[in-house]
Amino acid sequence: MTPRYLRQLGSGHIYVYTPELAARKDMVPLEIDTAKRRIDAMKKAIEEKKARIAALKENATLGNDMANEAKEVAAKLAELEKQMEELDKTEQRLMEGNFAEEEELTPQAKLETEDDILSAQRKQRIDQDPQIQEIRAMTNKNQVEEYMLREYGIEINRRKTMAELKAEAEEARIQRIFENEE
Repeated sequence: MTPRYLRQLGSGHIYVYTPELAARKDMVPLEIDTAKRRIDAMKKAIEEKKARIAALKENATLGNDMANEAKEVAAKLAELEKQMEELDKTEQRLMEGNFAEEEELTPQAKLETEDDILSAQRKQRIDQDPQIQEIRAMTNKNQVEEYMLREYGIEINRRKTMAELKAEAEEARIQRIFENEE
């Protein structure tokens, strides 16, 4: 008579069959031929799963590349559409007999334009500041507290919301950025 075996689930340990061991819930009969077929099937399933994962990773990479390309194309298209719109307006004015290439701005309009330019420059400078970016990326009060202590020696009020604390930190940084210009 050939010996019968039991396999312990989880550990994979093999035991010679006894009725007591067979009664345990973590033991299953081990038939060597069935186990060999199962091993082959599992190896094949693992290889197929690895191939699917590799394909999904490749698709994800392609998707990211396509998304980045789409952003670039959309930005370029918007820029060209704006240029075309401006040229259309100029062409229309010239066709209507308004030969002045540029309309004269009123002093108030010039002031608003200069203020708008300065405001845009200020906003760009703020948005590009590494510490402002660091503050905006913070996800918990401990980060805000550590930053405020390190940069300004200020303790935060932890009862405030995260949004309020980040706004205070950002305002402190903005004041420091522009303190020599005012």
